[in-house]
Amino acid sequence: QGGAAMAAYALGPKSVDFDKVWGNLQPSVIEIMNLHPMTKKDWDDKFHDVYDICVAIPEPLSSRLYSSMRRCIEMHVENLYEKIAAVPSDELLNQYYSMWKIYYKGTNYVHRLFGYLNNQFVKSKRSVEGDAYANYASFLQKPDVKEIGCLAMDIWKERLIEPILDKLINLLLAAIGQDRLGNVPPNKDVIAGVISSFLQIEEFEYSPNEPIALGVKLNYREPPREFYQEAFESRFLASTEEYYSGLAQKLLADLTCSKYMEASFFLATYVRYQLQESMD
Repeated sequence: QGGAAMAAYALGPKSVDFDKVWGNLQPSVIEIMNLHPMTKKDWDDKFHDVYDICVAIPEPLSSRLYSSMRRCIEMHVENLYEKIAAVPSDELLNQYYSMWKIYYKGTNYVHRLFGYLNNQFVKSKRSVEGDAYANYASFLQKPDVKEIGCLAMDIWKERLIEPILDKLINLLLAAIGQDRLGNVPPNKDVIAGVISSFLQIEEFEYSPNEPIALGVKLNYREPPREFYQEAFESRFLASTEEYYSGLAQKLLADLTCSKYMEASFFLATYVRYQLQESMD
């Protein structure tokens, strides 16, 4: 990509037939997001297409490209949702995780392909907005214009995860409950992967080196965990408290005071280990 990028930057602006160029670019976006193979020449050609649109004359077509990308990703995720919505509950975690791994990796590739749009249009637009409203930044929501990777993750969260979130969490908590009873789930890696996806979905929000002067964008110094905390951790902690509270009451009824204290110390240590495991 590096050589192609340098070549693209060396090209001068030119007039662009947006409908024609986007008509060729859009199918490739879906191919990339589905992890279908692409030759280096095809990749370089698509990189040039993005660049040409962004520097087109008489005026850049970056805003139109961004809007078209949003619609493209939305349609793609809606198609994925139709598939996942038809999956029976006993296969939901497996199918979701398989789908997520492809989408996550594909999003990374598309994010890189549209790197010039991210740098030329998204960051500049947000910088201008940030300067205009810098004094009110703490009162404003995150900007609607986001880099392509972040946009794709937001669309995944809103169009695919949220409609099935309760089902996912209930299945995760049920599997964790079985694990506590000594019944190790056969798909333990899948369970860990689904939980990790709640963290990965916010990775594109994480810009530790981005200057604070950017304005309205929240500048995290640690990877954000907001969605993970709201979607999974709060319910996991509640179920954990309920389970171990009941277990402690049973131990108190069955054991002597000294044995109860020993068992309580062991449980507290084990719970801390479980919490750490769920976050790693």
